[in-house]
Amino acid sequence: MKYWLGLLLIFCCNLLIVSQENQKSKNKKVGGMVAYYFWEIKNDSTILNAKINQPFKRNHEVELNCKKQSESLYLFDAQYAVLSLIEKTNNKKCGKHFEYNIDSTKVKKYKFPIKSTKYSELSSIIFYKKNNKWSSANEKPVLYFNHYSDSSIQFIKSSDSIQLVGFDYKILAENHYTIHLYLNQNSEVVKQEILNYLKENVTTSFLGEEKSNPRRFLVFSNGYRGPNKNNDNSDNIVTSNDRFGYWLGIDKAFKKRLEPDESFYIDGNQTIRTSGHKSMVNFGISIAAVKTFSKKDLYKILNSKPNIRGFNERREQGKIAGKAFLIAKCNSLDCNKTLDTIDIVCHSMGYSYALGFIDELKGKVIFGKMYIIAPESACVGGADWSMFEEVWQYGTNLDQPNADPVWQQDGIAPQSQVFGLEKVPSDKGGRIFFPDYWPIKNFIDSHMLYNYMWMFDNILKGQKGYICK
Repeated sequence: MKYWLGLLLIFCCNLLIVSQENQKSKNKKVGGMVAYYFWEIKNDSTILNAKINQPFKRNHEVELNCKKQSESLYLFDAQYAVLSLIEKTNNKKCGKHFEYNIDSTKVKKYKFPIKSTKYSELSSIIFYKKNNKWSSANEKPVLYFNHYSDSSIQFIKSSDSIQLVGFDYKILAENHYTIHLYLNQNSEVVKQEILNYLKENVTTSFLGEEKSNPRRFLVFSNGYRGPNKNNDNSDNIVTSNDRFGYWLGIDKAFKKRLEPDESFYIDGNQTIRTSGHKSMVNFGISIAAVKTFSKKDLYKILNSKPNIRGFNERREQGKIAGKAFLIAKCNSLDCNKTLDTIDIVCHSMGYSYALGFIDELKGKVIFGKMYIIAPESACVGGADWSMFEEVWQYGTNLDQPNADPVWQQDGIAPQSQVFGLEKVPSDKGGRIFFPDYWPIKNFIDSHMLYNYMWMFDNILKGQKGYICK
């Protein structure tokens, strides 16, 4: 018992290294279905200091109970409470009390009764403060504002469509926008602007004066982020940076080879319950069994039976990330009419999550290259791989001729062939195994990303599985 518990501790430490999180890193660009806005209102219903805060997008809807809140909360307090609750929403659906460190000796505590629910439709949530009380409202994705001659601003309405004064046609919104109407002293519209959530002017897209050029994107789909984040299920947002420090530099190697116009990251982390192990205890038993019986090459001691229900659960979550990605990459009105090309790199649980991502993007993009590293329960499901230029799977050999010895196998995600990969022409895809001479192959290291730089160092140009633009 002590033996396998010790091995389990080693496993946890390895995963902790893999799942280092840089909490201070900023998400430079975020794709989410719900856009948040904060402002303060004067007695005449205009916005204080003409300032509209647009701090973040997420996939959660947060509502505020106007009663029993602390008086005179600053705008920062409201934003902090909303984001804090969203980040903790897997463990706590409601929040009433919030606190943060003002400095090393002071802590600010305040009441802000809000509740959070997951949401997967395009919408806007506005929080506004009037007479020292905050309120919230669920609005449609396009917000309209009037700008008056005295430089004041007033929120007028929300809509699911974009329409400018003097134009008969309107466009159904596929992202979050604000429409700004500038009025003279006679209340006549003298100027109109359409801004995206990044506050970039995209008015020319509406007028048909600008067209988007096709681009090529690279998407990284990470897997399990370690036992310390076992209950931190993915929030399904899309970011332009590796906010969890998951990829350990291998993403930079992919970027150097593939030279994408832009890269994005999606998070496939789900509880171990959705994996083939189903629990950490089962995983520990598997480690102990392999160590005890490894010389007998009893492959049945690996937890190779797939968890079909868990696999499909992760795939469904990936669909939400697909919706969020279309928002993250698209900041002009006509960009979704342009078919961009998407390359995908996934690891472990990130494989099933990437399949849901692909499901959502069908018909909306061109699929480029698919690189699948140590996928979890890969035999359960796949995609129409004929849509892709290339599809390669990297990992240990468990189910093919000349299989690796059991003690060299990937015990975290015992490898099976990606569903449907056998239909891909051999020059366009297939299985790529660890080099025979590779010195680091065992129950844990055969799964870890830090052990896969051989994909770049040992596969030469012209060979199967070579990663190139």
